[in-house]
Parts: sequence; C-alpha cells; structure tokens
Amino acid sequence: MGEVDIQLTTANIPEDVSYECCYGFQSGTSEQHSTTSTVTMVIPATRNNDMFTCRVRYDNVPKIPTNRDSLQSMLSLRYKENNVAVLDDPIRFANCSVHTNCTSCIDSDSQCNWCPFTFKCISSINDSCSGVDETVMESCPKLLPPLDNDNYVVHVDYTYGETPLVIRAENLGQFSDSFSSNRFNCVIKNGSEVLFKTDAVLNTDGNVECVETRFDYTLADGMASLEARLAVEWIDNDVSIDNPDRTGVTLYTCGGLGTNCAQCLSIPSIFDCEYCKSTSPLSCLLGDRCNDVIDDLGDCELPQIISVSPSSGPTEGGTVVTVRGTNLAITRSQIRNVTIAGAECAIIDDSYRPGIEFQCRTGRSVGGKGSYQVEIEFGYLTMIRRGSAFTYEVPTLDSLSPVRGPQAGKTMVTITGYNLNIGTNLRVTLFGQKCYEKAKAVDEITCLSGASDVIGRGVVSVAIDNWSGKFGDGTEYEYVKDPTVASISPRFSFAAGGTEYVVLGQDFDIIQEPRLLIHITTSNDQSGNRRKRRQTVDIFKSKPCTTDSGGTRMMCQAPPIDPALFSTRQLLAVLGLELDGVDSLLRLDNYTVTLHSNPSFQNFGKQSFSNTDNIRLTIDSQGGRFEFTEEMVEVLITPCSREECVCEDVTFQPGNSSLTCLVGTTNGLRRGSTLTVTAHIGSYNQTVGSIDITGPINPVVFIVPIVVTFLIIVVVIVVILLVVCYRGRQKDSRYKELIVEMEKLESTVARECKLGFAELQTDLDELTGDLSGHRLPYRDLKVYLLSALFPGYKDHAVLHPVQLPIQRQISSQKAIKDFHDLCMDKKVLLLFIRTLEEQRNFSIRDKSLVGSLLMVALHNRLDYATEILKTLLYDLITKAINKSSPKLLLRRTESVAEKMLTNWLHFCLHEYIVEQSGKPQYLLYRAVKSQLEKGPIDVITGEARYSLSEHKLIRQKMDVEVLSVTVEADDGLRVPVKVLSCDTISQVKEKLLDAIYKATPVSHRPSLTTIDLEQITSPRDYSILRDEDTTTVMDGVWKKLNTLQHYGVEDGAAFRLMKRNGRAPPGRTYDYPASLISSHAVRNRALSEAEDGTRVWHLFKQHDTEDPKRSPFMNKKMITEVYLPRMLSTKNILQKFVSDLFSSLFSVQVSPTSPVAYANFFPTSPGTQPPISYAPGSAVPMAVKYLLDFLDDSAEAAQISEKDVVHTWKNNALALRFWVNVMKNPEFVFDVNKSHTVDACLSVIAGAFIDGCSYADVKLTIDSPTSKLLYNKEVQEYKVKVRQYYQNVARLPRIPEDVMQSYLKQLSEHQAQVFRKTGGFVVESALYELLRYANKYSDQMLSNLRNAGLDARAQVFESVVRATM
Repeated sequence: MGEVDIQLTTANIPEDVSYECCYGFQSGTSEQHSTTSTVTMVIPATRNNDMFTCRVRYDNVPKIPTNRDSLQSMLSLRYKENNVAVLDDPIRFANCSVHTNCTSCIDSDSQCNWCPFTFKCISSINDSCSGVDETVMESCPKLLPPLDNDNYVVHVDYTYGETPLVIRAENLGQFSDSFSSNRFNCVIKNGSEVLFKTDAVLNTDGNVECVETRFDYTLADGMASLEARLAVEWIDNDVSIDNPDRTGVTLYTCGGLGTNCAQCLSIPSIFDCEYCKSTSPLSCLLGDRCNDVIDDLGDCELPQIISVSPSSGPTEGGTVVTVRGTNLAITRSQIRNVTIAGAECAIIDDSYRPGIEFQCRTGRSVGGKGSYQVEIEFGYLTMIRRGSAFTYEVPTLDSLSPVRGPQAGKTMVTITGYNLNIGTNLRVTLFGQKCYEKAKAVDEITCLSGASDVIGRGVVSVAIDNWSGKFGDGTEYEYVKDPTVASISPRFSFAAGGTEYVVLGQDFDIIQEPRLLIHITTSNDQSGNRRKRRQTVDIFKSKPCTTDSGGTRMMCQAPPIDPALFSTRQLLAVLGLELDGVDSLLRLDNYTVTLHSNPSFQNFGKQSFSNTDNIRLTIDSQGGRFEFTEEMVEVLITPCSREECVCEDVTFQPGNSSLTCLVGTTNGLRRGSTLTVTAHIGSYNQTVGSIDITGPINPVVFIVPIVVTFLIIVVVIVVILLVVCYRGRQKDSRYKELIVEMEKLESTVARECKLGFAELQTDLDELTGDLSGHRLPYRDLKVYLLSALFPGYKDHAVLHPVQLPIQRQISSQKAIKDFHDLCMDKKVLLLFIRTLEEQRNFSIRDKSLVGSLLMVALHNRLDYATEILKTLLYDLITKAINKSSPKLLLRRTESVAEKMLTNWLHFCLHEYIVEQSGKPQYLLYRAVKSQLEKGPIDVITGEARYSLSEHKLIRQKMDVEVLSVTVEADDGLRVPVKVLSCDTISQVKEKLLDAIYKATPVSHRPSLTTIDLEQITSPRDYSILRDEDTTTVMDGVWKKLNTLQHYGVEDGAAFRLMKRNGRAPPGRTYDYPASLISSHAVRNRALSEAEDGTRVWHLFKQHDTEDPKRSPFMNKKMITEVYLPRMLSTKNILQKFVSDLFSSLFSVQVSPTSPVAYANFFPTSPGTQPPISYAPGSAVPMAVKYLLDFLDDSAEAAQISEKDVVHTWKNNALALRFWVNVMKNPEFVFDVNKSHTVDACLSVIAGAFIDGCSYADVKLTIDSPTSKLLYNKEVQEYKVKVRQYYQNVARLPRIPEDVMQSYLKQLSEHQAQVFRKTGGFVVESALYELLRYANKYSDQMLSNLRNAGLDARAQVFESVVRATM
C-alpha cells in the first residue's frame, strides 16, 4: 500500500524525552447507531533537532467511505510517558480517484486535479499529469445549455438543410493540439436506450457540431415530445465530456405539440412550429414545411368543447370541472367567462393548458337540478360556444354501517345514499374526526375512520364540494373505548397452525376483522461479534377471528409458521392482536407462547381387528420424544361419524416416544371395511396407518336389502294395478267411438301391425357393426367454419385477397391496415358495433353477417375477440333484464353478440367435435340414413316408411321386395348390396356408391349425373337403366319414374357403374337423386310446371291422397295412431345412437383438481397438436366451462336468483345455439349429402334434445304432437341429466383468466398453422367487407367517437373512410 512521512516543525521542547505520533479518526454515524466514535492510531516519532517525522502506512489508515474523497484526522505529538500532547494539527487523507468527472474533481476540497490525458482525477500532491500545465488541468471541458432554452430541440422525422444540433461547449479548444480534429460522438439516450449516435466535430467557435441532418424516431401514442439525455463522448475512449447543467435534447413533432390551431400558436418560437392552412386537414407543421400559415387566433377554427369531467356536481357548486376541447384560446386572459346553468364557473389560472384544457370551479346552480351545457365566452369572438353537458344533482344520505368503532379508528365505514359519486372533493367526518375516503360509487361511500381523542357519540357529516349534509333520521357515529385484553389461552401452537386461541376481554364486537398476530424474533450473529448482531421480527397473521355477541370473547385460529424459522424444535414467540387502529395491542409482550415444530409419526401399516373388540392403538414417534402434551393431539378414524371414530384416552408411554388411544367398540361397522387412522395437531395432520375390520357377519346386512326389495315390489304392483284400472276405463270410452271404423280397417291394419311387430326385433348390433369400422369423412377446418359462419355459401370473399382498384390500391391497403388498428382498440370496436346496432335499417341479416365478419377479422386473436364478446353479452344481459324478459336472452340471433357467440363456439369447439362428439354424431346420421333406406322413400314427396316425422310418413299400403344384388367395384371385386324393388334408378346408384365408397367423402365420389347404371345380363351384354327413358309408363298427364320393378330386375342381379359417355338411349333422360330432393311443395311445383305439361310421380300420385271418391281401404291414408308402432320401432332402433350422442355432449366426470392443473392440459410443443383443453377432471371443454361460469357470474352480478332463468340462458347459449344446430346439420362437420327425409328425422330428434334441455315441465295430452309423445320418456330423463350436467360443471374449479387467455392464444396459433397449410380466411378481406358498413354509417360513427372523447381515433377513422369510399 505504501508509506508517507509527515513532518512536524517544533521549537523549545525538551530533548531527553521520548515522543510518539497519535492520529485520531472520527467515524461517522450510521442507520443503526446515532453516536460517533474515535479510532486512534499511535506511531513512534523520529526526531531530528526541531523536526519530527511521523511515518504512516496507508494500510493502517481507516478505509475512506465510498461516498467521500477524504478522511479528516487530528495529528498529535505527545510525550510517550504520560500521553500529554505537545502539538495538535489537523490532517486530511485524500482519495481523488472517487471523482469520475472533471467538474466534481476540480470542485473538490482535497487538492485534486483532472488529467485530460488519462481522464482521471489525481492528487496535486502525490500524482502528476505529464505535459499539462496546472492551469490547464483546472479548466474542465464542459457542455453548456443553449442561450435561449434549457434544452436543445430537434424535430424528428425531418431533414434539415444543415445540422440542427450545435452544442455549446467550453475549454475544448485548448486540447486541439493533442487530439485529432474529429474526435467526438454525439449520443442521445432515452434512459439507457441509445436513440442516436453520430459523429461530431469541433467548429471554429469551440462548439460541437453533431454531423446529422435527420433524426428518425417515432414518439409513442399520446406523447407530444421526449426529453432525452445528451452526451458528447471522446472517440478514443468513450469518456463523456462534463455536462454539469444536465443539458438534454427535446425530440418533438409540431403535430404532437399542437393538436389544434390555438395550441399550435401557443408553442414557443424556439420550436419553429406554424399552423398551416394549405394542408388538408389543417395541421401544425415545422415552419419550413408550410407556405401559407395562420398566425392570428381569429383565423383559427371555432373553439369546440369535447368533454367535461366530472360530468356532475352538487347544486351548491364548488366542483372543480375540467373542460377539454380544441382551440380554447392561446392565453388564459382570452377566455372571458365560463357559465353553467347561469352561474359563473371560476377559472383556475394554474390549470390552463393553451388550446386544449382548463379547470373552473362551479357556482351555485340558478336553475336547480338538471343537465346544462357549458358556455364559454371568448374575448376574441362575438359568439358564445356551447358544448358538453354538466348535470347538477342533489346527494341524499340513507344509512351508515357500522355506527360505532374503536377510539383508535381505522374502522371501514360504509355510507349509502344516492348521487354520492358526483363532484370532486369528498369530505366525511365522524364525531368531528376525518374519515379517509377509500372508494365511492353512485350509491355508496366507504372510508376509514380517523382516531379520536375522546369517546362519545356525534354527528356524521358528508360534504361534496360546497354541499354538506347529515342523516335525516339523526344517525350518529359513536367512538367506543378501545378493546382491552384480559387473557389469552392456550400458550402453545405448532408450525402448521390451527390451534384455537380464546381471547377474553371487552368491546371486541366493535372490531370488523380482528386477527391474531404471532411475533417471532430471530437474531443473526455476524462473525461472532455481539455488537454486530442483528435482530429481525417476523409477524404472522391469522384469518379473521369470531366474536361472541357480547364482545367479551374471541376465538382465533393460529396462523401457520414458516418452517424455516425453526432452528430448534421449539420457538418462543409473542402474541398480539390486530384490532382496526388499536396499535397498543399489536404486540403483547406479557403473552408469550411456545411454538412447536410439526411432529412426525411412524406409520404402523395395516392392522386387523374384530368388529366386536375395543381397539387400542399405539402410535410411535418417527424420531425422539413428542414435544407436545396429550391434550394437544387428536386421533380420528375415518370414514365414519366424528362421535364414533375419535380415538379417546390418549396416553403417553414412558419416555414420551409413543402414545396409545382407545377407539372403542366397532360393532356398527361392516365386516371387511377398511378405516384410515389420522393424527391431528392443530391444522397439521398425518395418516399413521389403517384398520381392517373382521368378525362375524352381521345379519342386518342381509335383512335390510330383502325388506327394502319386498316393499319396492309391493309398491310397483300397486302402481301397475292403479294404472291398468285407469287406462281400462279410459279405453272403454274411446272404444265405442272407434269400433265401427276399426272393423272396416281391420283387414288392412292386420298386415301393418304384424310388420310393425317384426320391425321391433331389428338387430341393433348389425347396424353398429356396419358403421364402426369406417373412417369419418370430416370436412377441413376452413370448410367447416365457412359453413357455420356463412350458411349456404360455397365460396365467400373472405377466402380471397381483397380486389382493389389499381389507382387506389396503396391508399386502400393503408386504410385497411388503419381500420385493423382501430378494431384492435377495444373502445373503438365496441363503439363501432353499438353504432351499427343503433341504426334502424341495420337488419337482422346485417347483424348476423357483421358477427361472422368480426370473428373472421379477429380469428388470429381469439383472446381479444373473447373480451369483446363478454362485454357485448353483458350489455345484452342488462338490456334483457331492463325489459323484464331475461328468459328471452340468446334465444334468437337478433344482435351481433349472439352471432359472435355462435361463431366463437364453432372456433373453440371444432377440435372437440373432431376428437370427441363427432363419432356419435356421424353414427347417428348414418343410422338414420340406413334405417330410412330399409324401406321405401318417395323421391318426389320425401315421404318414407320409417320416418320419425309424421309429416314425412308413408301411410299407404304397398308391397315391397328386398333384392340382394352385387355391384362391380373398381378393383373388380363384387360388393353385395340390398336394394328395394320400388327404388328409382338414382336411389339405386346412390346405394351402390355408398357400398363401394364407404370411407370416401361425398365430394370425392362420382356425381350421380356423371355415371350410368348398367345391368350385366351376360359377360358381353348389358343394359343401361335410367329414371326416365323411352320405356317410361305414361298415364294421361302422369309420368311414373322408372324403378327396378319397372325393368324386371330380380334378386341376385349384377350391376356396374360406368362413366357416362353420351351413349344414352333415345328420348329425354332425367336423374332424380334421392339426396337432393326438395320439400314436397317445391318438388311438386317444379315437376308440375314442365314444358310438356306432364306430372311426375314415384310411389303414389298426389291426388291419390286427396280424391275422396277413391276406396277408403285401398288408397286412403290411415289414421296416424295406427302407424305409431312403426314410428316407435324406428325410434327404438335409433335410440342407442341418440343416447350415445346426448351422453357425449352432456356428461361430466367430476374430480377435485387444483386450478394449477390447467397448465398441464396444454401441449408441450405449441402448434404441434391442437390444444384441446378440458376442465380438470372432466370431459367438459374449457370454452364450455368458461362460458357457463360467465353466465353464472353475470346472473349473480345482476342479482338474478331464479334457477330457471340461468338454466334457460345456458340452454340458449350452448344447447340450442350450438349443439342442436351442429346435430341438425351434419353436412357442416362431415362431407355428406343430407336429404330432406333425413333432415325431417334429425329435426324430430333435435326437438327431443330441446325439450330435454328445457327447465319447464310441459304436460302432454292426447292432442300433443306425435314427435313429443314419441320421446316423452327420454325427455324426462334428459331433463335430469342436463340439470345435473350444469350443476357438475359449476362445481368444477374455475378457469383462471390467464389460463384461458393462454389457451385461446394457443388455439389461434394452431388454427393459423392449419390455415397456412390448407388456405384459410383473409383478415384484410373481412375488414374490407366491414368497411362497407363503416362507410354507410360513417357520420354516426364519427359523431360517437368524438362524443366519447376519442378525437385522435375519429381522425384516423375519417381518413379510412375517405380512402375507401
């Protein structure tokens, strides 16, 4: 470290005496110590005549503090024998190296100089700077601020003719001979971020010129300018030149500093901003950019008031109102007067911001309550400007809770009333003491009571600005003497907490949330030095305690303690109480407790006992002694009631290393049951073993089930007898009316009944086996969403890039991008939707289309779309409640939100359909189609023998033969197929295609119109069969479609399907595909209006069902009841598939799972697989759980307690709006053709689903529709399942908001990857379609944006509309 000799000159002191040098150093104060101390260093003195030398080693000198550059010492020369001082002289030990810049170095009192070569601060005594004069070293190079401003100013994104940044400097020229001329860098920083770094040179004036003429930087939204840091660095070593005034650079744009004319004119001249009237729109620009400027306020646009905040205040006035607008003068003096409701609003001078904002204090309203416009009189205008409304209100006070509290205060007081959130300055006093505001709403104020010097009851006063009021009923607040504590017991607890503490005292009932505190003091001994020992206090707080009605007794549960604090098995702690503001009880040093670490018990495994024995258990310690008493531990045996299964008589064995307890008799326990033994100490519990119960069989086990079974049988028999008797009487009355008609129909009905009975025996396993091996023909994601979002469209504009005119392509693309940015602003998007829905000519079709376009535009941000949807749904709920029709919510698609909800479910549940519900849905569709095709289907009317719909049921008598034929497949193999003799040729072709292409989607199969059916009569001979040819039978104007029976096809016939090559037989040929038949009316009209006047029929002529002259036994439709057995047979065959689909949609496997487990449902590699996430422990998709919880929360927020209302909401949102729609339209999900006959059957099943989801119980009668009677039994079962489903979903752990947001983002990314591979929606095209509505209602939208205070957004929207009109 080195040494230094300090010499002292003396005179006339004795020579034959030994001397020594003594240094005394004063140590400063610290945060822990408020006293100073002296550190002494003694060194022998060397004498040479009258000169004394004291040699000091630097390593013996105390360390100089890092924030100081020197250490003061007192040097004493004293006699060694008696320590008497001869000479005292102050001395300073310096450390110049702590100074890192020249200015602080030169200004130091420690004789420091700055060396410009090394850029270091050196001592003028010990160090030297070679080649530099001392006067030069004392002249610091430094930067200076500009002459006319604190900072330099630079307009960003503008190219200057010459550098705009010339920095004044001092003392740089004197070093020019030692450095190159271009040796600087100009650096501009925002915090630690370097915005610009450019070369700089020293000009002839000794100033620094930054070699840059353009500074490109984008200021953040809403930021007019940026105050950046400035530095000039030496290029050689990156050392910054001193900037003692901390001069910076203001980066700005004129458009940011001046958003309107008046504000632009008020900008200081140093910024060189002018308001330019040659631009459109008018704007504030840099002077060089504008040729035609406005320099007089009178030439500016008229002032406009945009907003008033707050918008309401008391009629007595005193409210500080903030008025915002445009062109609100340049100086405060130019605003002559402001009035509201005829009363002056006094302007607060300090609040004025040129052109855009000022504050004023309202006066007493002349007109009383009401809404009034703000009127401003300007000195330079002859007219008064009026703007946003301000409402004068009268607050009212209703109730106070609580009405008393402790003298120490901090009681949370709630005051209810109305108009309590108006004005700006709220003041509440309780018995003369201030109550500190915490929150306020229109009907409630909460505040924290202050402390009171006295106890007693007094007036409660509420003041809002100049209004003050009291409770009309004289309600007062009482300050009560602070609670006192008499005793606290017990005096122990455990690390896990849970010990019940009993606190006795007075006035505990006035405390709102009393809590028990445990103070634990620990010490940290550093290096064994007791003086440096530090103590820390950890405070643990319990849950709120319970207080008895008299306020004399509290029950508190000990909080858990951090196990890391237990360095030993026990800790000593101090109790305290948190009682509102009663600080004197926060720590009660008289009440100490012993805290025990959690014990560890040894598991005794499994033991067996007879159910007739008393059980005595022995539980050993895992290690060492038990550190608790017998009263602290409780041993429980589960499962059974607490009274029977408490292990009593807990006794410690000698040495306290084990304990025993007595369970008592287990005679009531079932033989073979297993019980779990758990030890409890406070909140700590540990399973220590289990017990197997053995013993004789209890006869009660057999007797009770037998008795119960017998009683059930008796009850069932009695019920059956009652039902039989009732129905017998009912049938007798109907029998007399029907007997005559039934005798006439007996012969005809006999055959139908026998056939219906035979159909009941259909083997379900055969149908299931035919379907189970097929690969399901799912549509891809794009086609599925297109079908769901835009029903009926095979193609849509959102699938293709926007087609823009070449001359407007660039501007339109920018407009679309700006519109996208507007849509990503939640306030703007919600305002856009609400504006559209306010328009009278905005039809329901428009709402549906906008809802679909919005989901396409936001499909890459499903998390953001969800937030928009939730807000819109909450608006709908509020409207429905206000109209007193909450049950109608979401029943129809009459708003954008309802369509968005449907589309949101399609996006979120597509993968769930594919992976879970798709298979049972497809099996149901195939089962319906197969069952229909087992019987005749009239291709003209769509009626079928096995239809579930009574409107599509064939009621006529007809004989049909089932033919087993074969068809030649592409590979030459012959595939067996069953057809009907009454099938048309197109129906046969369709059945043959189904047999050949079972696993092929319909779109990949040959079309019926492109193939011919050839019957192979010999290896070289064949004939072509068609629906209509020259052999077609004519009967007057009636033409019968050709069938297999017409061509004489017999059982065992062979066919093949060949591509049609134009070799058709003579005459016209037609195809009538069964899958493409329209409704009865449409098909009939189309065929009846043929050019040649003919009418076509298949199974029955239409007049056969209408001509009353025909025989009632041959062609008359039988009454529907006769054919119910056939419909019931069809329903029973299909019921398995219906039940499977219903179970897949409405089933929950509930298991308690922590919400943390949600994270485990996401793929570890995002994008590699679809994120199909389910609520933990269930088969419920996260989207469904999230939606149902949202409806529950909304109902709770709206204070709706009726279960049927919430149940109806859930049905309308999920079951009716989504599942029923998907089930009725299998063509959305699968590549299939759905005929109207199949659609009629699915509609009946869908009706059963709808009835099963309904909360109301509808009583059916004999006149009820057949479809409802058909599924009445199943509907009752479905109602129970659906209610249970919603209850189970509600019990599942709630989905944390961040988990749902993460899931939606992953789903968006996954679908985006799918679209990138297969092609998908084009967001820009959807935005362009939405822009059509934006252009149509642009005026209303602009007005609403400005009224909402979104002027900047309004300007962007206006430019978007202009660019796309």
